[in-house]
Formats: sequence, structure tokens, C-alpha cells
Amino acid sequence: MGTSPAERRGLRLAAGLAVAGLGAYAAQAAFAVCGVAATGFFEIYVYNALIAAAAGFCVYRAATREQERGAWAALAVGLGAWAASEAWYSIFLADDPSPPMPSVSDALWLVFYPACYVAVVLLIRSR
Repeated sequence: MGTSPAERRGLRLAAGLAVAGLGAYAAQAAFAVCGVAATGFFEIYVYNALIAAAAGFCVYRAATREQERGAWAALAVGLGAWAASEAWYSIFLADDPSPPMPSVSDALWLVFYPACYVAVVLLIRSR
């Protein structure tokens, strides 16, 4: 399945935004370029958005390419679960002095590993 020029532009824009977000996150983490007060914003919103964007790119790949669809779908599930885990923690548990153990966040986070193992096995089998 080919991509239209508009679709390619959209993908390039999304990838450019993701790379810019990653660069901004790295600069803030290393040098606090936006000031120490902005670190919370980067740790909660930018970090979570980057993981969600990675999941979105995998969903797009699985939806538009037949080759290795299962591997990309499995990776999308794993990254989506990781993004959901981080969001759950940020929203519900970050300010809790004694968060529950285990939590919904822990369960979602653990989904990442088997999903990635499935993706790696499927990619190895296809090659």
C-alpha cells in the first residue's frame, strides 16, 4: 500500500515534532535549558507524549503495511501499555506518598515486555 504525498507530509511533520520533542526533553534533562521549574512539565507531559508518539508510529506502520504487521502491532500494544502506565502514574500516583503496590500502572508497565518479545520473535521469523 503506497502513501499519498499528503500522508508523507503528515508523517514527516509528526516525526519532526517527535524529534524536536526528544531534543527538547534531552536538553532539559541535561542542562535545564527552560529552567528547573519546567522540569516537571517535561517529565510528565513531554516524556509521556514521546512514548505515545512511538506507539502511534507503530500503529500506523501496522495499519498501512502488510509485511510484518503482527510484529508492529505487538510493538504498538507494548508501547501503548507503557504510555498508559506512565500516564496513569503521572495522573493518579505521582503525588501519593504511599502508592498501592502493585498498581494498575505496574500491570500496564509489565505488558510492555511480553509484547516486545513477541515483536522481536515475529521480526526474526520474517527475516
